[in-house]
Formats: sequence, C-alpha cells, structure tokens
Amino acid sequence: MESYKTHEKIKVPKEEHIIYKTDLIEPIVSEELWDKANLIYEKKHKARNTYIMSSQTMIDKSRYTYKIYCGEHNEIFVRCARSNRRSNPTWVCKRYKNEGVLTCESLIIREKN
Repeated sequence: MESYKTHEKIKVPKEEHIIYKTDLIEPIVSEELWDKANLIYEKKHKARNTYIMSSQTMIDKSRYTYKIYCGEHNEIFVRCARSNRRSNPTWVCKRYKNEGVLTCESLIIREKN
C-alpha cells in the first residue's frame, strides 16, 4: 500500500490483508493451485532472506578478509564478487560499500585469480 500524500510505501502485515471470496466472479485458478503457488513463493522468499554466510565461512572463502584495512576509516576491506563481478572480484572499504562513493577515497583493489 502507498500513502497518497507522501508516496511512501506502507507494508501491511499479512494478517491484516483483506481477501473476499465470492461466487459472483469465476476464479482464474483453482484454490489448490493458488495455495501451492503461495507455498512456493513463501519458500523462495524465506530462502532468499536467509542466505547469509557466517563470519567464519566468509573468512575461509575470502583469503584477504580482516587483513586489509582502510587507512582513512580503519574499516576492513570487503570482497565484491556478485554475479556481474564473479570473474573480476574487487576489494573495497566497508564504509564505501555500505554508504557509497562519497564516503571514502580509498582505492579499489582488483583481485587476480
């Protein structure tokens, strides 16, 4: 739902969703298919939100974690290797990654495989 004045999105809890079941309009899909689709959606949604590596796993996978520090902020450098960077991973200041380009002037380090 969106506020008409501020255009700010307001998340309504699932328990407060209002769903009317009526015989006036023929359903597009069966109730069984609807329930299956919602179960799949919930499963994928939860899986996407729970994919967070433990600190030890991250250290094991990234050989330079906690070894490179930003001279400007004394923050650790973190590895950036998402799908578009898989073949060309880089290391950046944690503050740079979280808050943006204007917050840190440290160089970006390219990792060679």
